[in-house]
Amino acid sequence: MKKMRVVCRAIVLDEKQENLLLVRNKDTNFWYPPGGGWETGESLADCVIREILEETGLEATLDRFLYLQEFSPNSAEVYLEMFWLAYPKKNSVLPQVHSDHGGIVTESRWFSKAELASLKVFPERLKQQVWDDVKTLSLPNQFLTQKKGGEK
Repeated sequence: MKKMRVVCRAIVLDEKQENLLLVRNKDTNFWYPPGGGWETGESLADCVIREILEETGLEATLDRFLYLQEFSPNSAEVYLEMFWLAYPKKNSVLPQVHSDHGGIVTESRWFSKAELASLKVFPERLKQQVWDDVKTLSLPNQFLTQKKGGEK
């Protein structure tokens, strides 16, 4: 039986929806959305916000859920990846220099639609479809929260 890993990722667009924030690490030759493993005890929303900050130094707010992807990088694991649409918080700027303390991200950068066309990205649909999806997937915010025991 494969081990399942829950991963929360963000499709981070700039305020004008003209650029997409992607990251990469020294062991890969492709760019991908910031995100990482869910930790026991945190909400999925808290996970994706934490991962954006840890990997890029950018403070962000979540807009809505976009995608769910399942894939197996090897014979022992299956990843359940959730992608949310996010935007930088007001007055939050992507640092020119940032260190992913304890993580693997070595670089983060904004890319325009035109720049994405020549990049190797994962998942591949980010190259063309993400902007259309952001406009057409106009679902209301799907984050449902429950109060912790004893809260009113």
